[in-house]
Amino acid sequence: MSTIGTAHLCMILMKAHLFVIVFYELVDLTVKAEEFNEAVQVVRDWLPQAEVELKFRPISEDEEGIMLLIENHEVSFAICF
Repeated sequence: MSTIGTAHLCMILMKAHLFVIVFYELVDLTVKAEEFNEAVQVVRDWLPQAEVELKFRPISEDEEGIMLLIENHEVSFAICF
């Protein structure tokens, strides 16, 4: 095989290798995007109920009552995940 033929073949192989790397990176990023979308959907499903509870439930005046309310929302949000 001539030098020009070998160089051409090496260039083709390098481009093919780069294509494979980019392909797997895109697959990985697609999976991550789908996971992120699922997490966002969980928050979108949880948020309206949390807003309703906060709007219509009287907020306690004492620190302990406020901390309890925060903890309840943290727990209910954590259950979503």
